[in-house]
Amino acid sequence: MADLNPRKYPLLEEFLEIQHLSLKPIYTTKDAAQVFGVTPRAVEDWIKSGKMIARDLLGHGRFLPIDLEDYLRNSKKLS
Repeated sequence: MADLNPRKYPLLEEFLEIQHLSLKPIYTTKDAAQVFGVTPRAVEDWIKSGKMIARDLLGHGRFLPIDLEDYLRNSKKLS
């Protein structure tokens, strides 16, 4: 049977659900750090290293949900 409520950001939404967080339209560096369970400094390091793409959004916004979804899709476990 087809999923009647497909997720737009499946990895991110699953990640948020596990942590009892809700999907937001815009994320700050601090929000992204909370989602991934790291410090804001770690998120800034990911941006500097090119592992995560940041945007120049209104206010303190740096990420759209698709940016966090892309980060999850592209993340790889180090051996």
